[in-house]
Amino acid sequence: MTSPTPLAVDAVAHDPEALVARLAALDDADERTRMLAAVALTADQQALRTIAERLKDEADRARYHDADLARRWCADVVTLGRRAEAPSIVALGRMVEALLLYDQGRHLDSLVLFDEAGALARSAGDEVGWARVQIGRIGPCRALGRFDEALRRADEARAILETAGERLRAASIDNNLAMLLDQMGRPADALAYSERALTTYRATGPRHVALMLDTLANHALLLWRLGHVRAALQAHQEARDGYGALGAAMYAAREDLNIGTVYLALGHYATAMGLLASARHDLRAAGLAYPAAQAGLYSWNATCAWDGSATPSPRRSSCAMNSPAARPPWNRCGRCCGSPWLARASRGRARRWALWTGRQACWRWARRAACSRPTRPCSI
Repeated sequence: MTSPTPLAVDAVAHDPEALVARLAALDDADERTRMLAAVALTADQQALRTIAERLKDEADRARYHDADLARRWCADVVTLGRRAEAPSIVALGRMVEALLLYDQGRHLDSLVLFDEAGALARSAGDEVGWARVQIGRIGPCRALGRFDEALRRADEARAILETAGERLRAASIDNNLAMLLDQMGRPADALAYSERALTTYRATGPRHVALMLDTLANHALLLWRLGHVRAALQAHQEARDGYGALGAAMYAAREDLNIGTVYLALGHYATAMGLLASARHDLRAAGLAYPAAQAGLYSWNATCAWDGSATPSPRRSSCAMNSPAARPPWNRCGRCCGSPWLARASRGRARRWALWTGRQACWRWARRAACSRPTRPCSI
């Protein structure tokens, strides 16, 4: 293997896009390391910071569809920082690594990495970098129940970012604080933070569409918890369409799950069944067993309620589908069970089951199911 030529290194050291394209074409880790080491010796501090931010953007984008690729970009940021002896750049890579751990549900490990990144940023005198760490740190603190600690640090971080003119990152804190306040039982306060964050992201245009979609999905959950059902449904659908356009199938499936639970609560059982079945299939394919199980449970509730309603269903029209083995014991037809009395009793039980499920249990379960999409902290 040959080292990069000085001419090639000089060309990419001052052109982050060219460097990203060059690194994307390199599969060998040693070659990527040699390329980054050469860039660290050639580029000045400002160019290094620009390159590091560009590599971080690539890691952020990869989070939505390929965690392994995102980790590779994170490793490139850390390698660049270590070769350049720039702790603030190392901290940048550690922050995104911590976000990836959070996405996997490893909250304590994520918090440890966030604290390491914050210490590195402060050791380099980078207060804005420290504040950026606190944006992502809210997520694992929320998951671990460290609410007061998260609120205290977030207030300090937001003040630093506002002073530095970092409106987008201040909006990220607003979004993450909205999730925190919601978990603390203050959804009305959370909605105000969420609306402010969403307004800021919408004003930035397509460059930050992924951040806007995460904020919109969380905003929809808040609207749902506060009883603004139609607004929540519209926001979920917009987020689902956006994730689909990005190719983020896992997050689109989560939105299908949330949309399905809304339709379930509204009594649109046929629509809910289709959405929940699709969500269950996609979530199982993504390896997310718990949300997939939730989708299966709510799909079953929708099926029971639909079969017990007065609207004819395909399950009623087929004797095979109405077999005792295929239906719940309280909703079997007389044709298959052979008893007119049992048929009448079954229909009566089915109607009562549908009424209870559709008007009470579905509402309560669906509101709980709105939590089924583990909300993500905004990017840092």
